[in-house]
Amino acid sequence: MSDFFTIGNPPIEIYLRKNSQAKRYSLRISNKDNKVSLTLPRWSNLREAREFAQSQEGWMRKHLAQQLKPIIVHYGQHILLDGKKILIQHGSDKAVSVINGELFVSGSEDELSGKLRAFYKTLARERLMTSSDYFAKLLGCKIKSITLRDTTTRWGSCTTNGSLMYSW
Repeated sequence: MSDFFTIGNPPIEIYLRKNSQAKRYSLRISNKDNKVSLTLPRWSNLREAREFAQSQEGWMRKHLAQQLKPIIVHYGQHILLDGKKILIQHGSDKAVSVINGELFVSGSEDELSGKLRAFYKTLARERLMTSSDYFAKLLGCKIKSITLRDTTTRWGSCTTNGSLMYSW
């Protein structure tokens, strides 16, 4: 069985995953990369899988159209920080800084997205640490570590030894 097939025009790539535990066909569309996955029960065959996918083409197109498009950032563009619009300006310091409602970032436009992502992640970590420390003190707990990840299935978790994991 091939790893994927396409249906429709424009074509939709459908990636196949066999699962011995599956009892029926299951379609999923990833929020991260819009990848369409079709989980197949072990008794399935490619013809039935294709027929099932074709019967669900309308559903797939509707959900793919609703997916968020990636945002491409540029110098001179406004983005949100703390619910307020701020202007992205070219800066000379290596560190990203906010001055008078403007966000100064050094580097080329190709580096801008990565630097903004790192800035927002650092800001999220600082704020989550502050909030976590506050609530840990209220509950009489100690925090061992805080980890930020980019998971798709949960917003966070904790362990009995005090490790916290947040999905940012």
